[in-house]
Parts: sequence; C-alpha cells; structure tokens
Amino acid sequence: MIDILLNLFSKITFGDLLQFIKYILPILLSIWAVFYIRRSSFYYIERSNIKLYDDVIKKINGISIKYKNSNINENLILFNGTIIFKGHNDVKSDDIDKQLTIYSKDIKAVWKHFEITKTSVDFQPKFIIDKNKIIIEKSLLKSNDFISFAGLLDSKNTKLTVGHRIYNIIPSSINFKENDLSLYKLAASFLTLFFIFIAAVSAYSKYKFAKEIEETKFEIKPVANKIKISKKDSILYRSFDFKTEFYIENNRVQIDTLAKQFGLKLKNKTDKIEKANEREFNSLTEIYRKDRSDKNEIILLKKFIDNFSFTFKKIDNPYTKVKEEADKKLIKLISDNKLENKKFYKLNDSLGIKYFDKNLPASEIIKTKENSADQQGYLDIAFSIIEYVFTLFLLIISSILWYKYIRLLKLKKRYSNI
Repeated sequence: MIDILLNLFSKITFGDLLQFIKYILPILLSIWAVFYIRRSSFYYIERSNIKLYDDVIKKINGISIKYKNSNINENLILFNGTIIFKGHNDVKSDDIDKQLTIYSKDIKAVWKHFEITKTSVDFQPKFIIDKNKIIIEKSLLKSNDFISFAGLLDSKNTKLTVGHRIYNIIPSSINFKENDLSLYKLAASFLTLFFIFIAAVSAYSKYKFAKEIEETKFEIKPVANKIKISKKDSILYRSFDFKTEFYIENNRVQIDTLAKQFGLKLKNKTDKIEKANEREFNSLTEIYRKDRSDKNEIILLKKFIDNFSFTFKKIDNPYTKVKEEADKKLIKLISDNKLENKKFYKLNDSLGIKYFDKNLPASEIIKTKENSADQQGYLDIAFSIIEYVFTLFLLIISSILWYKYIRLLKLKKRYSNI
C-alpha cells in the first residue's frame, strides 16, 4: 500500500500541484467565509460623527453652540450609532465576563452626555458612564437585539470602540459606517463588472484559439522536384558556420572595426580634396569669365581634377582585402578537408587567423533547448499564477464589498423599521 502511494506521489508534477491548489483554495476560502459570517458577533454602525466646533461653528459665521449654558470646546464630538447583536443562541448574564462597553481609546476623553434613543422590542438595557467608557449592564441578549444611542464625547480621538468579554462571541465588534452603504454598492458593482469583462475576454480568447485549431487543416504534398545542391554550394554553406579571428603580430584585432575606421578616414580625405579642387575650379571659372582665352585650360583642369578624385576613391581598403583572403583560405581548407577548429593559420609574416565552429555539439544543443523549454515553462507558470492570484483577488474583494453592502443594508432595515 505504501509503495502504491509513493509511486502515485512520484508521478505528481509541479503543474499538477498548482492545479490542485487552484481548485482547493477557493473551496477553503468559501468554507472559511461561511463560518466567519455565521459567527455570533456585535455590529457597530456609526450613523454620524460630528465635530461640533470644526464642522459647525467654524464653517458658519455667527453661530455658537452651548451645552449646559457653557460654550462647547473644540474637542466635543456628537456621536449617533447603533449596536446590533447577531447570534445563534441567547446571551445570559452568566455568559458575560465583561459587559458590553462603548469607549474611546483616548484615555483623557470624557463622556459629557449619553442616552439610548432606541432599542429592540422588550430590550431595555441600563448603562453606566465611567469617564471615557459607557458600560452596558448585564441583561439577556437575543439575536437581533439592538440599541441606538446619541452622545457627546470630549476627545481628540474621533473613533469609538465596542468591546466585551462574552462567552462564544467575537470579542471585537464588526464596524460599519452608514454613509458607506452607497460606496460599497458602487465599488462592488464596478469590480463585479470588471471581473465579468476579464472572464469574458479570457473565455473568448480560449474559444477562438480552440476554434482556430479545430479549423486548421494540414495537407501533405509530395515534393515534385528535389533541390540539388552542388559541392561548391555545400562548402560555401559550411563556411557560414565559422567565425574568424584576426591577429596582427600575434595580437588579436577587430578587423571589422579597423576596416570601418580606414573607410571613414579615406572618405574624410576624399571629401577634403574634392572641396579644395572645387574651390580651385571656381576661382579659375571667375578668371575665365573675365578672360575667355584660357577656356581650354579650364576644361582640361576640370577633367584632371575629376579623374584624380575618382582615382582616389578607388583605393582599396586593406582590411577588407584581408577579410577576403581569410574567406578564400577558409573555403580552400574546407574543400581540402584540412580545416581544424581553433588552429592558428598564417596569411603572411605579420597576419594570422583562427577559425571557430559556431555550431555546438548535439548534446549541448539538446541541453540548451531543454533549458530554454524549462525557462519558458517557468515563465508560463509564473504568468499563470499571477493571472490566477489577480483574478482571485478581484473575486475576494468584490465578494467582501457585496457582503458588507448586503449586511449593512439588512442591519439598517432592522434598526430603522422599529
């Protein structure tokens, strides 16, 4: 049995493992999401958060706000919120180790005022104000029980935290902002449409590729006339497989660079001579216009100048000649079957050459192709992983946004309808 399992696992490739992860990961995430959603927890919905001084007094000229006959300070915040309990079982007083508490993390904060404005039916909790904390006293909690409250908090921190220690309930509340409802819907709709668009493009591309493969027809035709290659052609083709290195006085040189430099220098000299000759001819032309008796001399001089420039241009590039001699020697060595790879050959007393076969041995060619195929395979896998992770990321984010939108919408209906 163990041998069978070992044999089975030995046949599993990296690609098979990726395919397994690709299918199992969404299933695991879905199972986790179901358990996460079904957990008993408190939801805190922040309905408004107004800094009375900054958001009202500073923005409206001539207005003032007093609380208990005193002007408010710049840190006074008006909170309106709702806390809803969602669970599978009722919470009894014995299950509560630490009461439900609404507090600010600013230890210097002080609740100036707090009141419960609305509750679920038959749920009438009492509370205690303790500096920066509102402690809800122990009482029986049923699923969907809620309290809506309003309060004035003197604090530099504009966020409230809801905490507790109650058996079998998430210790931290899940927080929402009522104003984010439309934002969740908009973002979720956009991401969903984007995800559908990407999925449609991907599906269409795969369909089109499969269709092209299906419609591709292969036809094998016999070759009517075989191409004949002469011995001279085969020798010439073989010479293309070799790279030539050049040596002057046993020092390796770049013959192409030298040939290019010589050509540029020759061109520069030719251009200078032609310009000088042109200037000389122009000056003689001016003389001819004044005294036409020397016309024949001018014509003769023009012919001489043109002939001189033409002759100067016909100077051979010695380095190009060396390359031609090296090519001739290579073809001669191949035809005589005397060519040796990397052997030093002399062209003359100062010039030498070496020929290098550019073709790799068959084993090295196969190895190179295998490495190239492996690299391409790794690239394909990498792009496949990136595509999968990006798609999964879009799916997760859009699912979270839809969950938040639907959950907040249901919670809002719960505390608004009573």
